[in-house]
Parts: sequence; C-alpha cells; structure tokens
Amino acid sequence: MTPTPKTMSSKKTAIDALQLMWEGGFRHLPVVENKRVVGMISIGDLVKAMISEQQILIEQLQHYISG
Repeated sequence: MTPTPKTMSSKKTAIDALQLMWEGGFRHLPVVENKRVVGMISIGDLVKAMISEQQILIEQLQHYISG
C-alpha cells in the first residue's frame, strides 16, 4: 500500500474522482472528511454510477422525443 495515498473529499464529483484515479494510475481512492477515512471508492463504482446516469438520461430523452 502507498504510504501517502491520494485522497478526496466526499464533496467532490465522480468526474473529479475518475480524473484523479486516471492521472494517478490507481483503481481505489480513500474518501476523507475531517482527516478521517469515511469510505473507499473504486473505479468500478464510478463506472457503474456513470452508466446508470447515462441510462436515466437516455430514458428521459426517449420519453421527451416520443411525447
């Protein structure tokens, strides 16, 4: 394990996390609040969340188009 891992606040977006992970070349990211680890996010979590958001957007657009 890395002695001083990159971390992020829970107030950051999924895109922020994905960019940090992509640039750093790692797949897991501790989420920290008030100097305490409150969670761990994986690149798989982010991909699932983004796919889900895209699915919702597609359904809304299809509903809008079809009237």
